[in-house]
Amino acid sequence: MRLPLKSVKSSLCGAAASCLLKMAFDWSDDSLLADLSRRLPLLSDALLASLVWHLRAVCLALGLLSNAVMLKLYVDAMKEMTVTSATTLNFALSFVLSGCAGSVVFGERLPLPWWGGAGLMLTGVVLLCHSKWATRGRSKTSMCEGGGDRTLRSVGGEEGRQVADGTAGRELRRRQ
Repeated sequence: MRLPLKSVKSSLCGAAASCLLKMAFDWSDDSLLADLSRRLPLLSDALLASLVWHLRAVCLALGLLSNAVMLKLYVDAMKEMTVTSATTLNFALSFVLSGCAGSVVFGERLPLPWWGGAGLMLTGVVLLCHSKWATRGRSKTSMCEGGGDRTLRSVGGEEGRQVADGTAGRELRRRQ
């Protein structure tokens, strides 16, 4: 199994974007930026408010940049793998990484059912990366190695069978 690095990088960017955007838009009294303002009591209120607004703007810009990079890596992953496998991997990894980042960065508690769901998703990702597609019309390589349903054609009859089992090119060359 080859590790789908673009999907992993995309998911990491998505988790970073979720943390940065939460910091930009979290107005609660226990937010990270509110905590920062409590730790800097020597600054005047006006200077502190300006600093917090500037930090929010930086978090917003970095969050949007992280989302843009995430989407670019996701599209690149779809070019290397099937759309189905890239989407499944990206969704599952983003969910797990965002939850873990929220727990680490913001101190959020993750209940036991969340960990159970995350474990099932990661198990699914591992099974997806190790699966062999042996059905008609699909490559027999693992989905994470670039196989999958990319070769499936919607052609019926004898031509459909030839496309599915890879003999269509030989038939065409033989006819010429």
